[in-house]
Amino acid sequence: MTDLSSLLAPGRVAVITGAAVGIGAAAARYFSACGMRLCLFDRDQKALDILSAELSLAGPVEVVVGDVTSYEDLCRLRDTAYGAFEEIAILMNNAGISAGAGPWSDIPAWRHQLEVNFFSVLTAQTIFVPRMIAQDSHVAIINLGSKEGITTPPGNAAYSVAKAGVKVSTEQLAHELRQIPQSKVTAHLLVPGYT
Repeated sequence: MTDLSSLLAPGRVAVITGAAVGIGAAAARYFSACGMRLCLFDRDQKALDILSAELSLAGPVEVVVGDVTSYEDLCRLRDTAYGAFEEIAILMNNAGISAGAGPWSDIPAWRHQLEVNFFSVLTAQTIFVPRMIAQDSHVAIINLGSKEGITTPPGNAAYSVAKAGVKVSTEQLAHELRQIPQSKVTAHLLVPGYT
């Protein structure tokens, strides 16, 4: 089990997608208060710049503006984080949307929901994990789930399916990482209620 203090230590690095507002911004403020350096990713440049200006008073902040559904943008995030800081302690896959679709309607909305809430997490894992495994320090991957991915209430089937996918893929990632001898990378599912 990883000692949390080794992750939330001053000088270590947190990378957060969907960082400009909401849970992502709250996490950025918390990590900054721990003395961590930050690499923040969001498509909303204005909100990201405001948050970055606030947090840069406490320590280094790198900003990457991009679309979480873009493989190239997520590669740019990884390259920016490692280029600026050389290591990562926390990757928080937080970006998400809630507007979805019902079980027999709007296939384009289904695809968009899955691209943002599920495939972006899976893509970030494929981009970041090999480099994290090669690090000689502890790393935590935190994927944002939802209780709707567990309880699957009616009303937003596409969202529930996407978040259920995040739950299962995070559990699988955790299992696979434990199979690597001396692995210092762990995977975690954050399941907030309504926020």
